[in-house]
Amino acid sequence: MTNLIISTVANSVNKDGKSLTNLVLPIPSGVKSLYWDGSKGWIENIDSNGVYIGNTNINALPDWANECASIYENALPPPPVPLTAEELCKLKAKFLLQQTDWVELPSVTNTANTPHLLNQSDFETYRIALRALAVNPVANPTWPTLPTPIWN
Repeated sequence: MTNLIISTVANSVNKDGKSLTNLVLPIPSGVKSLYWDGSKGWIENIDSNGVYIGNTNINALPDWANECASIYENALPPPPVPLTAEELCKLKAKFLLQQTDWVELPSVTNTANTPHLLNQSDFETYRIALRALAVNPVANPTWPTLPTPIWN
């Protein structure tokens, strides 16, 4: 552990820049906060009225601070499960399809409109390939090339 801040203000623990608040912490009375840089630190002390009365330098974490760090660790959400290559393929294919949804609009494809898309069939081919990857994702997809719109 490199940096640790424990505070009674929000019942919080900040470890290496990541904070959790509203924890139930075993902070002793007379302590407002603890600051630790990984090898040394200090405790801010308060009197029974909550008035700051000075710091105590520390060269080791007290047991209660280690317990606060454990409570923090146990309260962290689990890390996200990494996506498989197939799941990433499916997500990317859906995203790329969304990026070309505009080519399906009648105002773009209607030949009576000026301008209208002249190479709609290129986009249809592109989108068919993307839908295939969205429905049947693979680990190492060959991505179709996005056509450049050609307008009349």
